[in-house]
Amino acid sequence: LGLRHCVSDFVAFCDSDDVWPVDKLAMQIDFMERNGFLMSHADMVSFDAIADVSRELVTGKAIDLEHFLCFTDLYCSTVCIHKSALGSNTFSETRIRHPFKLWVSILEGGIRSYRVPDIKVSYLKRDGSVSSKPLLTLAYTLFSYVVYPKNKFFALRCLLARMLGAS
Repeated sequence: LGLRHCVSDFVAFCDSDDVWPVDKLAMQIDFMERNGFLMSHADMVSFDAIADVSRELVTGKAIDLEHFLCFTDLYCSTVCIHKSALGSNTFSETRIRHPFKLWVSILEGGIRSYRVPDIKVSYLKRDGSVSSKPLLTLAYTLFSYVVYPKNKFFALRCLLARMLGAS
């Protein structure tokens, strides 16, 4: 709904369990405008409040469709995209892996996302959250690889390489 009614030139996503640095959007938009990029992303730090541990999730410098299908390292709350790159693409209706469909659709159109240096978004992994259920996440991941990419064989080959650690 928000994507359909957006009037800004840029779109960014932030969930209730994400924390952005104060200057994230200004840095990202400046980076995109200086370089002529339509999409950008950042690294993420995942925090587990219960176990009191954190994990840094480093993303690819430039993410195209093949890279995304092999590594799935576009984290929704780190992305900023120019509205012209969105087209009519939307999120999936599923609660898990809901951005997967959007990223695949955009990247299949030839758009690349570029990492903005010096930005790290924080994500609080809560006990009981949708992403804390590994079997359900696995099922939705398999579903996403089978349903959303146009080239199913290529997508499944990337998934298999990813699962085998060969990517």
